[in-house]
Amino acid sequence: MAKVVLDAVVFVRALLNPRSPWGRLVFDHADQYRLVVSPTIVAEIVGVLNRPRLARRFSSRTGEDVAAVRAILASAQWVVLDAAPRISRDPKDDIYPATAAAAGAAFLVSEDRDLLDLRSYEGVAIVDAGTFLRVLAETGPNGV
Repeated sequence: MAKVVLDAVVFVRALLNPRSPWGRLVFDHADQYRLVVSPTIVAEIVGVLNRPRLARRFSSRTGEDVAAVRAILASAQWVVLDAAPRISRDPKDDIYPATAAAAGAAFLVSEDRDLLDLRSYEGVAIVDAGTFLRVLAETGPNGV
C-alpha cells in the first residue's frame, strides 16, 4: 500500500463537504493508502480544525467527521523531521514534501499551487485530489 501525505487543505475541504473529492479521499478511500504525517502537519490540521470561524462552516455531521479525522491522524505513520529544507516558493509548505520524501511516500496530495507547481520532489508525485482519486480508481480497492 502506497504511503501518501495529505495537505491540511484536503482535510478542511473534506470537512466542509464530505461528498466532495476531498471528502471521498479522506472518508471513503482512506483504506486504499497509508497516510503519513509529521507533528508539524498534525499541528496545522488540528489548529485549522479548532478555528471557530471555520468550524461554523462545517457540515452538520462535523462532530462525527472531526472524530473520524482525528482517528485517521492517530492511525497514520508519523515521521519526525529536524527541519524541512527549502523546497517550494512558500517556506510554510516545505514540511509537506519533506515529510513525504522522508517517509518514502509515493504521493503528496495538495490543492496548493506552490506545491502542485513542483509536480514532484525526490520521487514523490505531487498531485491534486482529483488526480489521486483517478489513481485509486485505476488501481482498485486494494489501493496503490
